[in-house]
Amino acid sequence: MHISLKNMLRQLSHLVAPRSCYCCGRTLVSDENIMCMHCLMDLPRTGQHLKADTELLSRLCVLPERTHLGAGWFYYDKTSPYSRLIHAAKYYGRPYIMRVLGRMFGYELKQSRGSAISDAILLPIPLHADRRMLRGYNQSLELALGLSDILGCTVSENLVATRRRRPHALKNRTARLSDSEKLFRLENPHELNGRHLIIVDDIITTGATMLEAMTTVARDMRLTGTAPASINFLSLGITRNF
Repeated sequence: MHISLKNMLRQLSHLVAPRSCYCCGRTLVSDENIMCMHCLMDLPRTGQHLKADTELLSRLCVLPERTHLGAGWFYYDKTSPYSRLIHAAKYYGRPYIMRVLGRMFGYELKQSRGSAISDAILLPIPLHADRRMLRGYNQSLELALGLSDILGCTVSENLVATRRRRPHALKNRTARLSDSEKLFRLENPHELNGRHLIIVDDIITTGATMLEAMTTVARDMRLTGTAPASINFLSLGITRNF
């Protein structure tokens, strides 16, 4: 049986330094990536993308523009083993984790939404230039690219950060809402005219950042006489007490 050199090297590297699940530490088999099948099956999914109406939608859909999709893939808890995936992707130089997670989420979205969102434009929550330079990548962009790999959506960096956002980890809801004001702007609203838009972020905690992004898109498009077909949002994780 012919085995390509690339596959041989991959198999040898696994024997020398076996890949392990970021969540539980099990050694991954050949068809697993970043997360073992056990952890993938036990992922605390929200099921929000399967429903037409959720509490998440009712709390974030405060704009007159139509919103028909708003979902987090799984419930996020910083003490959960699944938080290791997010931390490794954001803070330890492993952007490919976000890309893989985006593809995993994309497969499940495709099964439930399919062609209904394939023509949408994905707008990742941006990082300020200083932070992006320091980190080397934008994890939300990597997530959007992973979703696009499966869904076929266009990814646009039209939404940009106007200032550096301070860390939210130790802030209450009121402080987060205040800090998220006037964070973003659209560079070219005309490119989004008449399109279904999906804003993409890694984690929704209070919803302040996502709401500010949605508000910015709606405001900047109105100011230029343009309008989206809809403004939607997706995230990998969402806190249970949102």
